[in-house]
Amino acid sequence: MRTLSVERILDLAERSYLLDGDEEFVHVIRENKSISHFYEELERELKQWPQFKIIQYKKVKEGHVHVARAYKILLTSADMLLLRPHLKQIRESFYDALKFSDPIPVDDFIRKNFTLCYKKHFFLKDCLEVYNFLMANHGKWSGLLPRQIPHNQSTKIIGKESLLLSLFSFAHLKEECSWEDFFEYFGLLARSPEFRLYAPVCSWKGVLLSNFHGIVSEDIVVNYDFKNLKNTLIVENLESFLPLINTCVDTLLIWGSGWKCVQLSRFISKLPGIKFYWGDIDKEGIEIASQFRQEAGVIPVSMDRVQMERFKHLSQNVVYSTPVRELIFLQDVYHDVCHQQIRIEQEKIPFDWSLIKNFVE
Repeated sequence: MRTLSVERILDLAERSYLLDGDEEFVHVIRENKSISHFYEELERELKQWPQFKIIQYKKVKEGHVHVARAYKILLTSADMLLLRPHLKQIRESFYDALKFSDPIPVDDFIRKNFTLCYKKHFFLKDCLEVYNFLMANHGKWSGLLPRQIPHNQSTKIIGKESLLLSLFSFAHLKEECSWEDFFEYFGLLARSPEFRLYAPVCSWKGVLLSNFHGIVSEDIVVNYDFKNLKNTLIVENLESFLPLINTCVDTLLIWGSGWKCVQLSRFISKLPGIKFYWGDIDKEGIEIASQFRQEAGVIPVSMDRVQMERFKHLSQNVVYSTPVRELIFLQDVYHDVCHQQIRIEQEKIPFDWSLIKNFVE
């Protein structure tokens, strides 16, 4: 065990240097009585770290005599920069950021989010510029995508840089905001989420395609023509989506990717036929299905009580820590799944295409 916690001392010194502008840091040495011959070990370690200068001694009784031992050590910023040269650039980034005094107290933000600002110091000034620009023009850019805002840094960091989102959260006195909160507040448009699809046959800008693997989003769905397909099946997990390609004949397959699938509601009407959703028979899977049904009229398939009882032998025990909700659809299955603490993963269940065929007919 070492008598000097060098990394901890350096961490404290760099905070003092970065946050308060201190050029010197004084550390008080406390004797650790669990280390035998503490002060002898301390003297040996100090010789290994010439950056630490002893500036004060204290008398310590050892046996029958009092001996002067190191009590306070000094670390100058010059010596610290020899050990951590990157701090000079971080300090410059912090100083540049502190020039922005409005509309938030930047010093308080850096202190509260020191670790994040430390790691992302190169982006700190840009984030403050963008945030101040948006606040100064609040309401002007409503309905635009970030890349359309007349600011050279906006495209690079809006919706991407966590430091900007933390700045927004701090300004709105919230522990954590989402990018959805950010976009809603400034009236901006987020890029439409993209979904992986498989179409046995379709047209793209008038070109007929077969066995087509691609993507679809709200921005590009108008370029597709799915008139030769009868319906749409949205599948929660990729592991279940891929095998279905081999047996899919007249249905558009879309990988929903968990809760992301609910965002399909924005252009669900552009997809062919009746829309079905197939997910895990577990707490979250049923919550997704119920929400999707409520928002877009998508029909849950292979997730009812019949399927649950049929494949219950494939279930696994889980512990659900989130509260049980009141759902509009599949409440009976949801109640059993939650109280029995079980999960039946859709990857374990063979999909029966007749469930869709019989419903359509």
